[in-house]
Amino acid sequence: MNVTYQLNQYHRDNMNLTDQLNQYHRDNMNLTDQLNQYHRDNMNLTDQLNQYHRHNMNLTDHVQRLETRLNQYHDSATRRVSFQAFLGSNSTFPYTHRMILNNVTGNDGGAYSPTTGEFTVPVDGTYVFLVSTGASDDDGVGVYLMVDSTDVCFTHTPPETDSGVLTVTQSRVAVQDHVTGTWHVQLTCGLFTDLGEPPVDVVWKYHKDNMNLPDQPSQYQQPVIGIKNLTDYVQRLETRLNQYHDSATRRVSFQARFKAGTVVDVGQHVILDDVIGNDGGAYSPTSGEFTVPVDGTYVFMVSTGAYADTGVGLYLMVNSTNVCFTYSSYAGHMQMSTCHTAQHLTKGQRVWLKSNSIAGHFGWYTYFSGFLAIPDQ
Repeated sequence: MNVTYQLNQYHRDNMNLTDQLNQYHRDNMNLTDQLNQYHRDNMNLTDQLNQYHRHNMNLTDHVQRLETRLNQYHDSATRRVSFQAFLGSNSTFPYTHRMILNNVTGNDGGAYSPTTGEFTVPVDGTYVFLVSTGASDDDGVGVYLMVDSTDVCFTHTPPETDSGVLTVTQSRVAVQDHVTGTWHVQLTCGLFTDLGEPPVDVVWKYHKDNMNLPDQPSQYQQPVIGIKNLTDYVQRLETRLNQYHDSATRRVSFQARFKAGTVVDVGQHVILDDVIGNDGGAYSPTSGEFTVPVDGTYVFMVSTGAYADTGVGLYLMVNSTNVCFTYSSYAGHMQMSTCHTAQHLTKGQRVWLKSNSIAGHFGWYTYFSGFLAIPDQ
């Protein structure tokens, strides 16, 4: 009996051990399943992180391309190329002689050489050149403006008049560049009386907007935040790029004249009602006013021609301020007079013409024109 009892006890113990082993086996299977699940989760996370990394790299490349384009627009918008030079004293030049104006009063960009008298074009674009001459004795003077070996315009000044006033000509040609679509100053040759009106000082304003790339979080700690920062930055870059593009392609220009010769009273608001061109629609032939559509730097030109035995003069007005003056007279032959100015204006300002204290008969060749040179960014 004792032996039987012991055998039964061994059998029960063996059964318990078997149950425990089975339980260990089940627990081990569960742990294996959990480990496999952890492994799958880890693989999914790794795939997501790799996807975030690729997306982040694509955004970074896009940002670099946008920044490159923005820098190109910025360089174009802020590049200053201008010069002014004069003889400074009376000089005699033989026929077809290269003229060298060695007194330089301004040379932004350094493209003009006072040694050779040449302006070397630094970058592709549309350029405006103005040439004025004055004769100081009994000889007239004529000057060709040359581009390489081609003469593009001519200005001529007859000898000094009996009154001691020099009759001076200035070429004025305003055309549209067929490649870029940009309007620039149109100059035409003609005689006008130079009364010594000083040039108008121009202040060039450039707005600076320094934007730094936001700090990037570590590659795998906060990938979603990093991508969101880059995405927001890309949107800001694209907005700025569109603004640069809109500014670069905006066309604002006009030219108007009298439909016929007109007698103008003293102090009258002069209205040129024959519109030759009006890109942007900012000039009104009804009021004779140009209303500034956007902030920026504008260039305006006014030319007058007296008809019959009268003298005529015009003020170019910005709101209630006169910024330049032109006067011409008629003494046996017509004389032409011009004035031009560059002004930084704000949206809504009005530019118009006003007759001066001398009333007279204006010919149909009286012109008023202008264009947007540099829009504010």
